[in-house]
Amino acid sequence: MNRKWRGRFLMKKGLSKWTWFFLHVWCLFDMVLAPIAFYFMSYLAPMSDTPELSQIELQGYSPFAAQYLKYLKTPYFIFVRDALSYLALLVLHCAICLAPSSLAFSGLEWSILVFFMGRSLVEFGQIRLIVKRIKERRKSGQDKTDSNIVQKALSSYIGDRWNKLDVISVLIYLVILILRLTTWIKN
Repeated sequence: MNRKWRGRFLMKKGLSKWTWFFLHVWCLFDMVLAPIAFYFMSYLAPMSDTPELSQIELQGYSPFAAQYLKYLKTPYFIFVRDALSYLALLVLHCAICLAPSSLAFSGLEWSILVFFMGRSLVEFGQIRLIVKRIKERRKSGQDKTDSNIVQKALSSYIGDRWNKLDVISVLIYLVILILRLTTWIKN
């Protein structure tokens, strides 16, 4: 279980404590970049069914890009980045509640917008991956249903409880953004 959680490629290397410390510190910087980097890196690398990327999938990439792609998909660091990003979002929301209100958009509001754009891109990437897997199953003959691919992907995506929470949080933010834009436009 430890190999899956921390990633097989990190466990095989026998990394020192200082390297693990660096990876944890890097998570602080990476939590800002991970949603955007993961979305763009997912277009560069073919997705596999497992969290680790095979050596065949990483051919043609620089060693750094290949290691970074493996690091991005390690479950332990995905959890750490997600936990840190939600903590940062909580801090941003507390700061916006304590800041005096104004009609013009504040820097805090723009930073929350960037945060949710990244979250939306990550969620869209997950749906895109499900669509890709359904198409692959249909090509290989494993899935013989004639249902709509997008509808099947969305029902599969919504079937996961964490994805339901993610969708609810993004939808709530969209409603808040629409209400904020309405007050800004009217005044």
